[in-house]
Amino acid sequence: MAKVATDFMKRHKWTSETPSSELAKYTKEINKSLKDDRKVRFNAKTHIRQLGLIKEQVEDLIPIRPTGKHEKGRDIVDKIAQEIVNNDFPLEKIKEISNDLAGYAPNPVAGSSRLTLLQKKLRDHEADHSKKKVTKIPHITTESNKIQAHWHIFDEDEGFECPEHYYLEKVQERLENVIFPRLLLRKIWLI
Repeated sequence: MAKVATDFMKRHKWTSETPSSELAKYTKEINKSLKDDRKVRFNAKTHIRQLGLIKEQVEDLIPIRPTGKHEKGRDIVDKIAQEIVNNDFPLEKIKEISNDLAGYAPNPVAGSSRLTLLQKKLRDHEADHSKKKVTKIPHITTESNKIQAHWHIFDEDEGFECPEHYYLEKVQERLENVIFPRLLLRKIWLI
């Protein structure tokens, strides 16, 4: 990934003065070069920041999600939830829809995510509790949790690069901005 980021930086001669609108033109091109993997995307962002772009520029260049990929699936799940509520599907039919939705996912983590999204959309459409409850498929949730636990252990082994937002100094600054003004106001109020 470092090679791809360096290549883009050199080829297009990007600097911290390059306008974000100019960088946004290359979002699709750079997304094609990246895998659809959060770790690869995070490493690409980190490397590009090290090469000289600021955080806002990197966010315009490499958004959190690849452009247009997940929005389509969300719309479909919303339509499914709306159909379930509008047509008052029986619980057996909802269970079948849930199994199909999770079954066509590429892996159990994605399947579990789809089911969670369906539950959220049903809640948004004010479906009754029994319809939301029947969408839960325990074996998919269990398998998803196992995979994610494995990923977590794998991240620890490779060393997780924490975003700057969570560095101790940054957290302390935010806490000072929140706590000390309140203490000062409390002290003034008590006098």
